[in-house]
Amino acid sequence: MVTLGWLLLLGTAGISAALIWSNQEVFLASAGTIEFLGYTVEPSAGQVFGAGAIAGAMVILSFALILNGLRRRSRRAFRQTPAPAKATASVPAPPPPAPVKVEEKELAKS
Repeated sequence: MVTLGWLLLLGTAGISAALIWSNQEVFLASAGTIEFLGYTVEPSAGQVFGAGAIAGAMVILSFALILNGLRRRSRRAFRQTPAPAKATASVPAPPPPAPVKVEEKELAKS
């Protein structure tokens, strides 16, 4: 699975690099103006693509960290759970049920 993940990652990086290389004029064109916290930035399409790729990688990394932490916590909780107590012979058995009279059985049927 790890090898497949690396192959997919390298393939995606190769395809992205090929797209950028073959369409450089599109990636150098302005993508508009962005105002954020009082700063005005005019990024190119390539810069917007790069920012999106970085943001996507951060999201994937954060999910991986969250899932790894949950997996680790569940393993720790499983290890710390005490084993069920064994039944001992010193515990008395419950008393048998009281006998039912014949008259009560007949009343219950009707």
